[in-house]
Amino acid sequence: MKKEAQYLDPCDWNTRPCWQVRNCPSESRNQCSVWQFEAGYYCWEINTNYCQGNLHLRLSEKKELCYQCEVYQGTLVKSEHAKEDKSS
Repeated sequence: MKKEAQYLDPCDWNTRPCWQVRNCPSESRNQCSVWQFEAGYYCWEINTNYCQGNLHLRLSEKKELCYQCEVYQGTLVKSEHAKEDKSS
């Protein structure tokens, strides 16, 4: 059975960059291209990022980590809510 992610409050989805959501220490942020390019709202799309204490050079190295991450999953849930609102 797949482990459920710990979801953020819906008001937080896409309003805070990943380094704030995940409470990344400054030494990790300084090594991370996501932080350097201010791309924390779609961090899973960026190669060469530093997440959960490890440097990930390619998406293939980090995809399972991303799929289980509350930042990525929160965005998917928000997307589903947007689809529901349009169909109402």
